[in-house]
Parts: sequence; C-alpha cells; structure tokens
Amino acid sequence: MAENVSVQIDSANTGLGNMAHDRGLLDEAESTSHPMTRLRLYRWTRATVSIGNHQQPDRAFDFNYCDTNGIPWVRRPSGGRAVFHSSELTYAVVSNDARIFPPGSLVETYERLAGWLVEGMSRAGISARITHRQRASPLSPGGRAPGPCFLSPTRDAVTWAGRRLVGSAQRRARHSFLQHGSIPLQIDYPHMGAALAVEPDHLRQRVISASEAAGAAVGFHHLARALEAAFLEMFC
Repeated sequence: MAENVSVQIDSANTGLGNMAHDRGLLDEAESTSHPMTRLRLYRWTRATVSIGNHQQPDRAFDFNYCDTNGIPWVRRPSGGRAVFHSSELTYAVVSNDARIFPPGSLVETYERLAGWLVEGMSRAGISARITHRQRASPLSPGGRAPGPCFLSPTRDAVTWAGRRLVGSAQRRARHSFLQHGSIPLQIDYPHMGAALAVEPDHLRQRVISASEAAGAAVGFHHLARALEAAFLEMFC
C-alpha cells in the first residue's frame, strides 16, 4: 500500500496556488482508477482569508477590514467556513482508497484523520485530544451568519484543554474526498478577530495555537515532520 501514499511539504505558496493545487489533487483522485492517497502540508506567504465552497464573501468575513489591510481572500474547494491563515500549517488530504478511508462515510473519515492529527501532535510535543461535539448552533458574530470555522461545531474536533487546535472541512466527490485543515502556529487574536468580525476575547476562549498548547515555539517544519511520520505510519 505504501506506493499509493505520498506526502508533500511546501514551505511557502500563495493562496490561489494552494487552492488550485489541492483541487487538482482531488480531480486526479476522482478520475483515476488506481488507489491514491496524498497528504500535502504547506504554509502561506501572506495573511489570507479562505472561505468555504458555498459561502458568500459579504457574510463570511469583514471584507472592508481585509481590503484596507491588504488581506486577500480565496475560495476553498472544500466546505466549511471562513479561516484566517497567517502563521500556520495547513494540511490537505486527498484519497480515493477505500482500504484506508471508508467509502462514502464523512463521519468515519473525520474520525480517522482526527486520530492521525492527535498522534502527529503528540510527536511534536502537544497533548491534543479528540472532542466529540454535539450538534449546536454556530456563533453568528456581529450579526453575520454563519461564524468562522474555528468557532463552528464539528464532529471530531482536535482540541487542547477544551480549545480548538485544528479547524477542518471536507468535500466529498463520487469516488474520493478532500479534507483541509488549519493549524495555527501562532495567533494574533486582534488581527484574526478583526478579519473574521469576531471579538478577540471570544477567540482566545475558543481557539489555541500549537505554540501556546506546547508551551514553547512550534515551527512549521517541526510540526510538518511529526505529522508526516504519523501519517505514513498509520496509513501505509
């Protein structure tokens, strides 16, 4: 199975380039008859807001703040809600391999990938856990609905001390899926809050960075290598 699984680490890419690359991987997985699983780990060259495939920009984030501060926005091919990407590690998992991920089951795929994230975090010195959340009404900051990704309920949230450490969203095609995830390395709460139209104090209560959870600075390559090792061990 190992030859069907690969990992790519990109240290810097632009927002549009990232989304086009990930969409290309999903198209490849959907069109090929051969099993394939790809993990891509990357970061962003500049602060960017990404929104889910079906979101409306004027309701997803503070467009005026982002425009004034030179923060571009892009649309993800995956679902979910607005994410502020800055000092972070982003992952994209694409697969059509039913031997690894249950075909057609969003819930079980989330569970398997949440387990991988927790194991990878552990290798990086972060004691994360999976929190199984009940369905709840999402936050609607400032009259906007729905709220950003990190404040919305999810099936299997990866958390630290009750605060969200990873924001993930998935898109399923007929034979394959793409799951995106955002792992902040550092968080500028006022900047993130302004971009997403959320009070910074509310973010602090609900969201945490990898460095804060570890109690020490966590670098992109350190976390990427830990996640890569866990992925290859679990899915090869």
